[in-house]
Amino acid sequence: MARKTSVWEEDTGDNADEYAMMHCLQNTWTETKVSFQIKFRIIKHHPHIPIVTALCFLVLCTGGIIITYAYALQYAQQQQVAALNTAQEYGKWFSDQLALAALPLFALNQFVTELPGLLALPKLIGQAGEVGAAPFADPLHRNVDSTCRNASLIEDFNRVAKRIKDESRLDETLVSLQYSPFGVVCLVYPLVNYEDFEDGRFLNNTEAIGLDLLATPEQRADAEDTVKSGDLVFAGPITLNQCAQCDPVARQAFLARVPINAPIDSGIVFDLNGQDYPFWGFATALINWEVMVERSGMIEYFDNLNTHFVLERNYRVYDEDTGEYHTKVILSCCRTFLSIYVFHF
Repeated sequence: MARKTSVWEEDTGDNADEYAMMHCLQNTWTETKVSFQIKFRIIKHHPHIPIVTALCFLVLCTGGIIITYAYALQYAQQQQVAALNTAQEYGKWFSDQLALAALPLFALNQFVTELPGLLALPKLIGQAGEVGAAPFADPLHRNVDSTCRNASLIEDFNRVAKRIKDESRLDETLVSLQYSPFGVVCLVYPLVNYEDFEDGRFLNNTEAIGLDLLATPEQRADAEDTVKSGDLVFAGPITLNQCAQCDPVARQAFLARVPINAPIDSGIVFDLNGQDYPFWGFATALINWEVMVERSGMIEYFDNLNTHFVLERNYRVYDEDTGEYHTKVILSCCRTFLSIYVFHF
């Protein structure tokens, strides 16, 4: 016959565990309550304790904020100095590269009087609006086929331009050399460029032949400045219009343009806004902007810093409605990360 021998035997199992937990909670609450009562009595008899504690906390927090702000300000100043130094270094690099890419233009300048037929091109093409000048085939292009598609002239130019381009050692960067008598694009090497681009990309300059730079709103201001200054001028990066079917990478280019003066005894005079200039035309180089940025190492440098950079420049934009130019800041390259470095050129 089974019987219970004690209270403990009756409360074994789940009931015993529940009882122990409740007893533990009651003890904890009692101890906490007693602890708060003791602390309350201490604070009641010594009210300065919480006040001093609060003041110490406030002082420590304020000091921490001030120190943190000072370090943040110092860090920001260090970043600004680093940004300025970096901008100057890359600015010099781009300046040197553009100057290097422009050197072939001065070689082209010398050949105007050396190659048969070149010196006479401005007179054959004529200035827009003159009697006997090559007419406009459309609002921007002059009909210069009979003058600029002379096989013998093209052969001589291609031979010279190829040699100059090859000796420049600017493969994939210098993508085109051009002659523009009286500002009209006439001779271009290479006419279609496959060798300086990868992945099936190319630059087709065929549609550039006959383009009158002084009648093209996007380029007229820079072209006129080049004539007036007589100095080398850079423009861009711009989107080339002659190759609508080309990859965007191939169409983005910097232009290096130098005016070529005609010999005094040549009789060549160019009328620009009522002022006469001994202007034969332009020698122009197209520079692949995408390749130049990649070779600068900027992308990898800022990727490693997890930093943002922007390349921007002032550019004169033609307003077709008003017929005037206004200055606009354009971005030519950027990488989006955390901080910002701005390179203005």
